[in-house]
Amino acid sequence: GGFCIAEPASGKAFSPMAAVVRDRAMTYETSHGQGFSTFRSKRGPLSMDLTQVVDPVDPVKITRLRIQNAGSTPARLRVYAYAEWVLGSHRSSTAATVVPSRDAASGALLAQNPYGLDFGDRVAFLAAGQAHSVTADRGEFIGRHGTSEFPQAVLAGSALSGRVEAGDDPCAAIASDIEIPAGGDVTLVWVLGDA
Repeated sequence: GGFCIAEPASGKAFSPMAAVVRDRAMTYETSHGQGFSTFRSKRGPLSMDLTQVVDPVDPVKITRLRIQNAGSTPARLRVYAYAEWVLGSHRSSTAATVVPSRDAASGALLAQNPYGLDFGDRVAFLAAGQAHSVTADRGEFIGRHGTSEFPQAVLAGSALSGRVEAGDDPCAAIASDIEIPAGGDVTLVWVLGDA
């Protein structure tokens, strides 16, 4: 899984985390504390601060991304959150039995493996504070010639199709379109969990 950003105006893609869509021109800094990790990065006038917190009780990870724009013009970005569902021992053996869905009220992407021996009654979810397009099709997000480190949907800056159907190679991908005013900032939040 991970978080990626496309800048449609320039056709460039990058990430606040060095492990995905790595840009050698960017600077990255990572710090860890008890129950949280923070990833800081800088790309031109944009400064990104991504913090992940694991709840001490509930099986939930909260991710907050704050992007500051020190430039003199607004920045229009498409931010992607992505998770690969395993819901068992190994993704290659469970992909065919994972059933994705989307919650109409919250817009969250859900996944369940009714054939899973240990967690067949559990539901995994990825929810975003704002979602403009989604897909549960890993092939659409990664692309024919892409990788999870360099997904083709992100490199192309594509909106996602809304496809949420069983039978695909499952994932959860959510795209959020934002505009950061000159001298301003925007904060996005995602929740990944299991219930």
